[in-house]
Amino acid sequence: MNRWITTTVALLLALAAFAWAPPRVWAQAETAAPADKPIKAVGAADRASPADADRNKGAEEVDEDEENGEDECEDDREFMQELADLASPYLVTVATLWKEDKGEYPGDYEIRRSIDLKMSTQAMGLAIDPAKGWILSEDNNHETRFVESVRGITSEGKEFPLRPYGFYRDLPAVVYQTEAWPGVREPLDWFDGDIALPGGLHHVGLVRARLGWDIVVALGGAGGPMARSTDRKTDDEWTAEAALGLIFDDEARPLGFTVPPLASLVGNRFPWRGGDLAKASLITFDDFANAKAERLSRFGKFTHEVKIVYRQPEEGEDNLEFEGEDRTSLTQYYYGFAVSPRRVVVPVRLDKIYIQRFKRITVRMNDQEVPAKFLGAFLNFGCFMVETDGAESPAVLPSEWAQVPDIQRAVMTYLPERKFGGRRDTLWYNRISGYKREYKDEQWPGYTNPLPRGTLVMDFDGRPIGLAMIERRPEEEKKGNARRISRDRDESVKIYRMAKLADAFASPEAHFDPNLRPTDEREEKRLVWLGVETQPVTPELAEMLDEMAGGDSVQKLTRRGEVGLRVTHVYTGSPAEKAGIRPGTVLLEIREQGKNDPIELKPLEGSYGYRFSRFRSYGGSSDSDGNRSNYLTKLLTRLGPGTKVAIAYLDGTEKKSQDFILEWAPYDYSSAAKFKDEKSGLTVKDLTYDIRAILHLDASQPGVICAKVEPGEKAAVAQIHPSVILTEINGRPIANVEDYQKRMEEIQGGANGGVADIRLLWMGKNRMVRITFP
Repeated sequence: MNRWITTTVALLLALAAFAWAPPRVWAQAETAAPADKPIKAVGAADRASPADADRNKGAEEVDEDEENGEDECEDDREFMQELADLASPYLVTVATLWKEDKGEYPGDYEIRRSIDLKMSTQAMGLAIDPAKGWILSEDNNHETRFVESVRGITSEGKEFPLRPYGFYRDLPAVVYQTEAWPGVREPLDWFDGDIALPGGLHHVGLVRARLGWDIVVALGGAGGPMARSTDRKTDDEWTAEAALGLIFDDEARPLGFTVPPLASLVGNRFPWRGGDLAKASLITFDDFANAKAERLSRFGKFTHEVKIVYRQPEEGEDNLEFEGEDRTSLTQYYYGFAVSPRRVVVPVRLDKIYIQRFKRITVRMNDQEVPAKFLGAFLNFGCFMVETDGAESPAVLPSEWAQVPDIQRAVMTYLPERKFGGRRDTLWYNRISGYKREYKDEQWPGYTNPLPRGTLVMDFDGRPIGLAMIERRPEEEKKGNARRISRDRDESVKIYRMAKLADAFASPEAHFDPNLRPTDEREEKRLVWLGVETQPVTPELAEMLDEMAGGDSVQKLTRRGEVGLRVTHVYTGSPAEKAGIRPGTVLLEIREQGKNDPIELKPLEGSYGYRFSRFRSYGGSSDSDGNRSNYLTKLLTRLGPGTKVAIAYLDGTEKKSQDFILEWAPYDYSSAAKFKDEKSGLTVKDLTYDIRAILHLDASQPGVICAKVEPGEKAAVAQIHPSVILTEINGRPIANVEDYQKRMEEIQGGANGGVADIRLLWMGKNRMVRITFP
C-alpha cells in the first residue's frame, strides 16, 4: 500500500513538473530500437547488418554477458547523441498559417480545421542551404494563395519568417526561403563517396511530441531504418525511413536526406544524396506564375464553355439538382475540350434523366455562342460529346500523349470551371502518390491531393497525361447499384489515361451508351416491359405458398423471401402472356445474354443494398398500384430494348427459364398523349392499356380519361372530376385525345362559342354534363 502511494505521488509530481515546464521544441535524442534489444553501434565493422543478423540469430538467443550488453547500450547512446548534435542545427519546424480565399478553402480537412481555429500546421524542415536561406520541407501541393504566413523555428527555439520559394519536379518536397536565418551559416558537408547498402546507414529526424518536436535517431543494421521496397520487384531496391530527415553513415558523415513517403536509395529513381539537390529540377513559384499566363492562353484555345438549357419539368415530375453555384437553374454551364475542330468532350457524368431533358446546347467558340448537338455519352466513363453546327475550335487537345510519370513526380493540373458567375481557369501542380487496385482489378493512379472532376493532367511541356472523370460501372448501374449523379464526389473521380481515351475520342460512336440520349417529355417516361404486375416475395408469403403447394420450393429458391417477385397480373398481348407466364409465377432472376452474373430480383433493395422502400430513383419498391414505373420495369429499362435476356422463374414447384428480347411497353398513363383545354380547364389523356385493366374497360371502349381539373374553371363547375372517362361529345364517341382536341376546338371556334354536351363514365355508370363557351 505504501509503495502504491509513493509511486502515485511521484507520478503526479512528474506530471505537474512536465505541465509547468516551458514548451520545448527539441527533446533528448532517443533510440527507436526496443530496450531489450540494444543496437551495437561502435563502428562500421562492428555494427550488425541484416545478413549478420540472420547468421547470428541463433547466437543472440544465448545469454550474453550483462556487462558487455550495458557497454553496447552506452556506445549506442553516445553515437546517437553525436548524430543528434550534428543534425540538430539543420532541423527546423515549419509552421504555416492558412487562410480562405474568396470563400474557398484547401481540400485538406486538417488545414480547414486550422483556419477555423486560427492555428498553424507544423511540419519538419531541413536547412539544406543556410547561405541562401533555403529550408526543405514536405510538399502538400496546396496553392500558395491559401498561405497567409510561414515561420521557421530552429532547434534552439529561434523563430524567423519564411516564404514559399519553389517545388521539385522529381522530389516530393518544397523549398521555403528566408532572409533572416538565425542558425549556422555552414552548409552540411555532404559525403559523396560510394556506400554499401543496406547496412551502415542511420536516420535522424523529428517526431511530434506532446509540447513540440523530439529528435529521433534510428540506427542502421538489424532493425534499423532500412526497408526493402515492394513497389518494384528488384532485389536491390531499398528505401529509407519515410519521415523527413538526414541520413548518416557509420563515420557520422552526412550522406543525404529522406522525404516522405519513400526515399529510394538505389539508382536515380529518387534523388536522396546531398549532392543530388543541386542537380534536381527546382521550379520556383515565381517562374511558375510567370509562365501561367502563356499556358492558360494556350490551353484556353482548346477549352470551351458548353451551355445546356434543360427542359422545364412538368407538374408532378422530379426537379433536377445540379452541382456548382446554382443548383436549381435550368441553364447550366460546363467546360470541355475540343478533340477535333467541331467536337468537344465534356467530362461530366449525368444521370439518364438529365440527358433526357437536354433542350438546347450551345458552345462558346471565338467569343461567340454557336449551336451544337448532342452526339452521345460514353459507356465506361462519365463524359459526353457535342458537335458544333459548323463553327471550329482554334485549337484541339494535343494528340501527343505523355505517359504517367513515376510516383512522387510533379505534374501540371488544369481545371476550367464555373466560379462566381463566370469562367475561372486554375493552373497548378500535383503529384502521383501511387496506384490503387479497385473495381475489376483496375489500377488507378492516385494523387497527393484529390483532383476535381474535369481536371486535365499534363506534363510540364503541355502534353496531356490523363483526364479526371467519374467512373461508370455499367453492369452495376443496370442492377441499380448506383446513385443518381449530377453532383460529383471526389472519391469516385478517377484519372483516365489519355492513351486509353484516344480511341474513344477518335471513334466515339462505338463507345457511346445507347440508352443515354435526349428525349421529349413523353419518351422520357416510356418503359421497357415484360407485361406483368408483381408483388415482392416476403418470408411470410414464401411460407404460405409452400403450404398451399405442399412443398418447400418457394422458400428454398427465394431464400425465404430474400429474392423473388410473384406475378399478380399478366397483360393481354404482352411478352409474358406470349411466353406462357401466368399469375402465381415467381420471377427469380434475369441473366443478360453473354453475361456470367445474373441479376437477382430483390424488389426492396435500394441503390446501396439496403432494404428500404424509399429508394425510388432506381425502383426501390415493387408497386402494385398501377404505377408502371416500378422495380421490375425500371430494371428492364436500364437493360434497354433489344437486349436478349433469360428469365428464371418458379412455375408451381418447377424452376424454368425463358428467353426474351426486351421491348418497349405501349404508352401507359404516365406517358400517354394528353391535351390541356385552357378554356374549360380540363386536361385529358388517352385510355392506355393499364387504365383499361384497372377500370376493367373493354378494348373497344371509346373515350379519354380526365387527368386534371383546374379549380374554378368550367369543367370544375360542371363537376367533372379526375379519373372519370369522357366517352362522347354531342352524341359522337371520342376516339382519343387528338379527336377530343379537334372536336373541342370546333365547338369553341364559333363567333359566339358553342355548347359541349359530354357523356361521363364512372364505375359503370353514365351521366351527362354541359359546358357552354364562351
